[in-house]
This record gives sequence, structure tokens and C-alpha cells, in this order.
Amino acid sequence: MSRVRPILAVVAVMAGLLAGLHAQGASLETLLMPGQVIAGHARFEQECTRCHDRADRGRQSQLCMECHKDVGTDVRARAGFHGRLRGIEAAQCRACHSEHL
Repeated sequence: MSRVRPILAVVAVMAGLLAGLHAQGASLETLLMPGQVIAGHARFEQECTRCHDRADRGRQSQLCMECHKDVGTDVRARAGFHGRLRGIEAAQCRACHSEHL
């Protein structure tokens, strides 16, 4: 019984925090976000799924190239700066780009 009370207290605090976030229009993702996104992506800050796929983390670079079509075209054509990269840089945008401050 002595262990149950602290656990219930933690659950109650977490529920209160989540309810407060919901009332402010914030999501769980916003709470867990490692920092604000860069200014160029600020308008998408509340749309986490534009850049992140919870089920497939490896899909992140594909999501980047869906918005950054010129980079995607270069990668597929193996042209331009991004198309000439090899190794990890070519496979993952986040190897060079940090989108959260």
C-alpha cells in the first residue's frame, strides 16, 4: 500500500499536466519535442507528422524530400550538391541538418 500512493500521485500530476496542455492546444508531441524547430519550419511546428513517421523513423529523409522537391530531384538524379553525397549524408538528411534548436 505504501508504494501505491506515490505512484498514484505521479499519475495524478501527469494527468494534470496533460490536461493543462490540452486546454492550451498543445499536444504530447509538443511536450516531448527536443526544442523549437528552425524558423524556416516554424509554420509546421504543430504538424509533427509532416517530418516524422512514428512507425518508420527511416522514412524521415523521404518526408524531407517531399517538401524540398529540388533536393529530392538532385538526390534521385545524383546531381547537384545533395545528389553527389555518398554514405550516411546521402541516406539521412539529419546527418547534416538539425531541425530542432
